Amino acid sequence: PGVATWGGLALPAALVLAAVWTGLVTTAGNRLAETTALAHVSGGEAAVLLATEPLWAALFGCLLVGEDLTSSEALGGALILSACLVSAQGGTGGGKEQPQPAAQNGAEARGGALEEAGPSAPGPLRS
Repeated sequence: PGVATWGGLALPAALVLAAVWTGLVTTAGNRLAETTALAHVSGGEAAVLLATEPLWAALFGCLLVGEDLTSSEALGGALILSACLVSAQGGTGGGKEQPQPAAQNGAEARGGALEEAGPSAPGPLRS
């Protein structure tokens, strides 16, 4: 009683139950629920929610099992939260980014065009 065998190895039933619980409920069930829920929000909202996962883990660890939160962990959480808030506000608050012209190298700046050497002639680009 209370022992399961697997491949000739006797395992405590509690261990088997814990493994099944971890695999099916806390991993597969969580992933299924999370993926289903994220399908109903925008990409930006999904990114913010996924970025806050470590915050939720730390919060539940503190509240449910009495984990201690170090100052480094609190600072990290504050940085994650700050980044999420900045992202939710649409950026850093600075000016709008202007489209940049295509990068110019020396040949293009002189009005010439670059020509690739091709696969059979290794070496630098020719102008």
